[in-house]
Amino acid sequence: MIRSLILLSLVACGPKKPPTAAAEDSSASSSKPSKSSSKSSDSESVEGSSLAKAAALVNSPELPKVKDGLSRLQSMDQHVPEVLYNQGVAQQKLGELQKAKDAYTRATALDPSFGQAWLNLGAVAERQGDLAQALQYYRTGLEHDPNNADLVVGVIGVLRRQRQYDAAIAEAKKALGKNANNVNAYNNLGLVYVDQGKLDLALFIYQKALNSIDGAGQNALLHANLGKVYLAQGKVGDAKQELEKALELDPNQVAARMFLAQYYLDNRDWQTAAQMLEKAREIEPENPSIHQNLGIAYRGLARYDDAKREYERAMALEPSNVEPMLNLAVMVGDYQQQYDTAIDYLERYQKAGGKNPTLAKQWIVDIQKTQERIKRAKEREAKEAERKKASDERAKKAAQHEEDEKRWAQEDASKSGQEGTTEPTEGQSGDDKKESGGGQP
Repeated sequence: MIRSLILLSLVACGPKKPPTAAAEDSSASSSKPSKSSSKSSDSESVEGSSLAKAAALVNSPELPKVKDGLSRLQSMDQHVPEVLYNQGVAQQKLGELQKAKDAYTRATALDPSFGQAWLNLGAVAERQGDLAQALQYYRTGLEHDPNNADLVVGVIGVLRRQRQYDAAIAEAKKALGKNANNVNAYNNLGLVYVDQGKLDLALFIYQKALNSIDGAGQNALLHANLGKVYLAQGKVGDAKQELEKALELDPNQVAARMFLAQYYLDNRDWQTAAQMLEKAREIEPENPSIHQNLGIAYRGLARYDDAKREYERAMALEPSNVEPMLNLAVMVGDYQQQYDTAIDYLERYQKAGGKNPTLAKQWIVDIQKTQERIKRAKEREAKEAERKKASDERAKKAAQHEEDEKRWAQEDASKSGQEGTTEPTEGQSGDDKKESGGGQP
């Protein structure tokens, strides 16, 4: 039985983007320049220039350049917050999350008001599946940088992921009370309503942001989230329009690409979905949701080895999320008929504390029933093959016996003919033989 399960673990559409390196100070609103006042202005200028060059490398999408930037940063003054922050960005891009976390922590120790460092600490904790610690980082950051809107949205995002919806809504409304133009607060508030199934309310929130905030129409994420709501409502035309608008404003808008990919996956357009997600993977190679959904697209294209690699990459990037094991079980079981492997995945999923243990248990039962049916069918086929083989042997023997009988009859006829014709004895002609057999006395 082919199951239509699609486990879409879409990106959380808050303000967090792939980490960005800072030059002399972070691009975040709260970042502070280095406090190395004992240096001369010339040495500060040289240090700043070197930091800017390293930051440019770290910002590159090419990992070899990121590694080069990290190497340069590690040779710089390790008491400069921006140097440590940029090291963290490079290590985060390289998937070295614990090292990134250590670098951000040292940056915040040197400059507690370094809001972007607190924000990235929270993002790393979320990636590691530690939502409680992520929330603590965001709240601590706000204590030192109370006007940082991104940290506020980080709090809202974690509360939403923890399903503390009332608390998330309260935080969002509090943020909007302080700043009615906080588009990202609207973005996350709408997502809370989406999670609650209150699609009309989410739609109202997004449309209100578009209509009441100057410049909101240029916010690609707002259009992406609006497109998500339309998809959920089944308004496919409106959804595509909003998502394509989001990509027009920002071709690197990962959320829009993923929501469009969801549309194509739902319509079994595996190729277009794969193309959408492959581009998203280029933009955010460390995003586990992209890899998980790309695995689904590759499965649809019968690219099973590629699909397996993407599922496994998703789990490696987010070990706390074992849901891709269900997709692996579907693929190897329903598509590749590797039933024992499918059961192994499902049992591992159960032991790892997957979200749907009852479903996994039922699938194991279904697979075992399928295996039993296949076993019985093979046994019937084997018996039928044996019967056919025996029947063929009997027919062969009967045919052989018939041939033998014909051959024996021919041999008997030949022998009879030979016995009716006697050769003349020596000294006696044939005529003599006739006379002796039939002459008068």
